[in-house]
Amino acid sequence: MRISNQILMPALVVCTLTACSNSKKNNQSKTAKTMETNQVEETSSDESEKAVVFFLSVKNPDETDAYNDYSSASHELLTEAGATTIGMYNIDTTVFGDCAGQTFGYAEAPTEKVLTNVFSSDEYKALIPTRDKAFTSMNIFIGTWNELADSNVLNSDKESLFLTVGAINSEEQEAYHTYVDESEKVATSYGINTLLSFKINKQIAGECGSDFIWLKEGNDDSVWGALSEDENYKKWVPFRNKGIASMNGYIITKK
Repeated sequence: MRISNQILMPALVVCTLTACSNSKKNNQSKTAKTMETNQVEETSSDESEKAVVFFLSVKNPDETDAYNDYSSASHELLTEAGATTIGMYNIDTTVFGDCAGQTFGYAEAPTEKVLTNVFSSDEYKALIPTRDKAFTSMNIFIGTWNELADSNVLNSDKESLFLTVGAINSEEQEAYHTYVDESEKVATSYGINTLLSFKINKQIAGECGSDFIWLKEGNDDSVWGALSEDENYKKWVPFRNKGIASMNGYIITKK
């Protein structure tokens, strides 16, 4: 499927890797760098609010034992803290962006502090060398719900599911909101719907900075390309270019 480099919407932005890279260098609101768990800072978010931890990873095929050890031990730590796995997905296609992804998953916890405590714990810190062996790429984010559907599980009967991980240009908030609002109207005409939306508050590990994560659905994979060619959509591209610092998009399927 050929997808134009014009598309960037609340579910999808398509650009060349060079363009995305340049945008990051010039605009990205967050420094894209690895953050080890002992650098996690407390936030001022409402600690009564449920929080979500996200994993975007690529497994090291030569380190199966390390992968199994890390997966088992980290899952146990999160479960003991009260976190519940919501969904696990295979990444079928990286449509745009340069943040590697093979698997995406997320779990919900009672509060953000619960998650922060897990990743700041001595038990988790001891797992970091194993994690680094098990994955060639691992991004871990903590966030909160922006939009909550009837269920926090991603339920859809549509053929195409789309994951977006992106960062906002903090100096162009108005352009960002204009783009999101107006492109959403065009997207709706193609049967593209928002399923779940999250605000990212902190990054635990990885080099792919993010302010938000969106999960969208479409009737099939062709809708993303069709939207990119829509003249009503194209007029909002300048707002996209101002308001979005970086974006990575993936077609996903449930494991």
